[in-house]
Amino acid sequence: MRFLILFYILCLTLTSCQSPVSRQLAQQEAFDEVYGTSGGSETRLVYQGIIEHYEALSDEEKAQLAKATLKDFDGDNALLPLPRVLSEVEFDTLKRGVEQRGKALRAFLKDHYSGKKSYLEAGLMPKEVIDRIIKRAGEEDWATFIRPGNLNFWYGPDVIRGPPSPDFPEGQFLVVEDNPSFIGGMGDLVRAREVLDRYMPIYSKVTQSGTAEKFYERLISDYKKRAERFGGKPVVVQYVTELTADNEEMRIRALMENAGVDVVFIDPYSRNQKWPENGKRLVTKKGELFLEKKTKSGQIKSSKVGYVIANMNPQDLELSHPANMKYHTLAEAEWELEQKNIKKSYKEALENLMKADPETGDIDYEAIRNLIKRESPYANTFGKKLGVEGLFDAAANGKVGMTNGPGMEFVGDKEFYIYMEDFIRFYLNEEPVLRNMETGSFSRLNSKGLEALDKRALNKVTRNKARYVVKDVLGRGGDAVWVGPKVSDELWQEVMKKVEANPSRFIYQQFNALSTLSGFIGDIRLISDVHSRGVRVADIPWARVVGMDGDGKVNISANGFEATVLVRKMKTFGCYQLMRSLLIP
Repeated sequence: MRFLILFYILCLTLTSCQSPVSRQLAQQEAFDEVYGTSGGSETRLVYQGIIEHYEALSDEEKAQLAKATLKDFDGDNALLPLPRVLSEVEFDTLKRGVEQRGKALRAFLKDHYSGKKSYLEAGLMPKEVIDRIIKRAGEEDWATFIRPGNLNFWYGPDVIRGPPSPDFPEGQFLVVEDNPSFIGGMGDLVRAREVLDRYMPIYSKVTQSGTAEKFYERLISDYKKRAERFGGKPVVVQYVTELTADNEEMRIRALMENAGVDVVFIDPYSRNQKWPENGKRLVTKKGELFLEKKTKSGQIKSSKVGYVIANMNPQDLELSHPANMKYHTLAEAEWELEQKNIKKSYKEALENLMKADPETGDIDYEAIRNLIKRESPYANTFGKKLGVEGLFDAAANGKVGMTNGPGMEFVGDKEFYIYMEDFIRFYLNEEPVLRNMETGSFSRLNSKGLEALDKRALNKVTRNKARYVVKDVLGRGGDAVWVGPKVSDELWQEVMKKVEANPSRFIYQQFNALSTLSGFIGDIRLISDVHSRGVRVADIPWARVVGMDGDGKVNISANGFEATVLVRKMKTFGCYQLMRSLLIP
């Protein structure tokens, strides 16, 4: 029996029955999700019974499916008719790693907002570094408004499988970046599976993969219980339709409303006194939050809100709150710069004021506001009551709970990511299950404790373009990311000039060839809910893929696809069947 168990465990750790991989594999040889390191001669077990159906599709059929699935996703993106398949063992590793990182993030935030900041005393992160990270997010004024009980947030780290190596013959799963709060993919897990099963039902039958429905059922049930503790009901808040980037918010709305949770639309730049399209709005009365519904007869029904789930940038919920002054100022300035009909002199003056002081990292917010008031041809929003007035004070006073509240966006900064492994060891006394990419900053502290360019790092990255990726620490959606092997020498030199001028704004990561999937490269995002009692990870990850001939960035907007992820049950594997035939009479 002991031998039987050991043999079964051995089979679980294998994702193919091919021969051992040579320890001489090239470091940057991308791992093939379908064929492993066999060079196309042997299908990995997780893709047996799957890849043949995809490869049987003609180019015309694939094009037709792309068109049909684009419609199924309301025009947002098409679905690749080939799923990303993980073994149960692989998914278990990823899940444990995300739970661990989520717990460490919350432990850090609790330590930070308690005022103890023991991470500074332990020397995990220089005070100058955490200060500039928080300043970049415009969140330095939130400390007095954050309650430990409201340190709840959605969390979805992006993960890749790196190239094979002697220590990891089938590639190592690596976290590329951490994404807290308002994240993409939260509304697509159920839809992606439904669409795949509609056109390629054989995949689910072969893998016997679970679905995402239970994750949402448990999540919503938990939200209702949290709301009851505050004597009210849960509500989801999200942007009014005209401000949403795509239709994913509508899919989240459907999931929530089907489970009996109200959804309220918010316009950050109005006082939200007008009735949104669904006749629901939030108001505060005597320091508590209420949901008002307007009936067809014109009557207004009011009910107490006990919990708020922000499916939007949390600071936009009440843009005029005092702690939001800095964020609000920069948001208004960025909007001004996007307008076409502004004077060149005004634009240049505004851009100069928005640059942080190279020594202190400070920005003169008052000067920016005065310039906008004086020069802008548009009506600015300074001095107006915006969003849901009183919401953040109600949360700070313990009248309402929140998921994705303000004051936590800064932990998604790409420079903060550099310290995540140390935080795991410090707060949890554990080794990281999922490792970071090898990452560094172009900024260092000089003998006076001031920010300075790390010339050694700059020279190293400049001279070894094929080995590095450079990122803006505040970049979103794939913007301000330069993949060394994919960009020209001329562009690389331009990027290095930007880095030299503002070193703390950029990081560099070692280039890792992303695993391939039948002509595509991609990543996966494990979506979770982090709260006071732990971390709930979705049973199915979210995935994106793009063509291998692109710029090396995994971004759906760059002619990419969404991909359904399936977790293959081990009992369908050949090793399991072989074990049974050999060892069980």
